[in-house]
Amino acid sequence: PAIGGWTYGFWHRFPAAVPSMLGSVISLCGLASILIWMPVSSPTRSLDSSSSEAANQSTLSVIRTWPLPLLIFVRGLAGFSNFAFFEIVPLWAISSNQLGGLALTERDLGFVLAGSALGSGIFMLRLMPYLIKRLGLRWACILGNATAAACFIVLPFTRNRIALTLVHLATNSCFGLLGSCYISCINNITPKGHRATVNGVCVTFESLAKGFGPLSTSMAFAWTLSHWGLAGHSAVFLLLALAHVIIVFGTVALPVSIESAAAEKAKSSPTAEGSMKAPRPALLGSKKVRAVKYMQAPGNDGVNEEDGDAEVPQTHVSSESKINEMH
Repeated sequence: PAIGGWTYGFWHRFPAAVPSMLGSVISLCGLASILIWMPVSSPTRSLDSSSSEAANQSTLSVIRTWPLPLLIFVRGLAGFSNFAFFEIVPLWAISSNQLGGLALTERDLGFVLAGSALGSGIFMLRLMPYLIKRLGLRWACILGNATAAACFIVLPFTRNRIALTLVHLATNSCFGLLGSCYISCINNITPKGHRATVNGVCVTFESLAKGFGPLSTSMAFAWTLSHWGLAGHSAVFLLLALAHVIIVFGTVALPVSIESAAAEKAKSSPTAEGSMKAPRPALLGSKKVRAVKYMQAPGNDGVNEEDGDAEVPQTHVSSESKINEMH
């Protein structure tokens, strides 16, 4: 979007031609990278029982297994909001002040989007892995959706470029967080032999939602401005905030199995260190008695350093007698 804003209008007769050509060049570069560097791989058959049982299931039965339908819905709704965000914010930012916009030029909008892209990129590289590891997938999704809803409420009421850049950065970072978390959730609950097909189905529904998002929200934004004027400039933003509130409720309803297997095991069972930890000795307990036995002359009780633990009698001795014995 930033490059599109900077290059828009280079060809006055067709102002959108240069940004569109740049998009085509980027797509061709991606295709060339895949053909040159991505290795050709074939699926390998696993011999374990879980994989063989998963292979006997049909893809339709796997997709219908709870909570995959809910995950597909929330992922599609998040994609709808994501691409609606890409469309509606520039439309609002370049609209006139009389209609509640900022009246930005394409060049100014390009700088705003470039700053947002830089900040969100730093977030996804440095802070996002820490948040997911610290909070887990479920709470990371809840935090991302709640923050995105708050940003959508604030966005139409920002009145300068700096505030718009910061709010846009936060919203963009939330979408990066949500995309990574929901993909991980789907992979965690899908049998290994069906992950490729299930992700393909999810991407299909998500792509349909991403295509419908900009189309519907741009038409709704134009309709609210033409019928309600200034009072309607925030209506679409509030609807997108409501969509993220719905996603929050959907995320809360997801089972614990969306977390990774290691995290789920750590939460549901004690660690080996914790289960094997010996009870804390008393003030003058067995360790003190062992020290006393080691100080005795060899041959008295037949106790030495190797088998001293087995020979220590388990009788209750008063504190005074233990102290006298140590002296």
